[in-house]
Amino acid sequence: MTGSPGDDAAAVNFDATRASRADKSSRLSAMPLVNQHGLPSVERAESGWLGIERAGYVSRMSILPGATRQSFVGRDLRHRNLDRHSFKLCDFRGADLRGASLRGAHFAGCDLRDADLRDTDLSYASFSYVVTHDPGYGRTDVTGVRWDGANLRGVTADRVIGWPFPTTAA
Repeated sequence: MTGSPGDDAAAVNFDATRASRADKSSRLSAMPLVNQHGLPSVERAESGWLGIERAGYVSRMSILPGATRQSFVGRDLRHRNLDRHSFKLCDFRGADLRGASLRGAHFAGCDLRDADLRDTDLSYASFSYVVTHDPGYGRTDVTGVRWDGANLRGVTADRVIGWPFPTTAA
């Protein structure tokens, strides 16, 4: 029994879908699973989304403007637009933020140790603390941050550990 012309069109569409899935899986398998730090590799994507490949699958994660207690350890966030984002108690240890735009961003109680902020735009960003039950906890730490070429116009820092620049008293 022969099928109708509509059945042939459905078969062609099914084959095209299968082929596009095969192309996608071959592209993903060709991508490295880890970056130079031995952490899951990060693929840059459009409009604030990160594609993160781990053990052969890809997931999407958004950096929301009001991130709290999120880990960005070792992440590749180069050239990302994070203007006016607020980060509270987030972990950016070893994160690569080279060339990122962080204008007006707020970091409260964040760990930025050894982050790479070279050539970032930090205009009017603020680095501060979070009031907690433990006075040793909740302070932003910028020890070991690479600042070369960063735009620090209008930046404020209050109770920041490792702040390398002079601050003005209010």
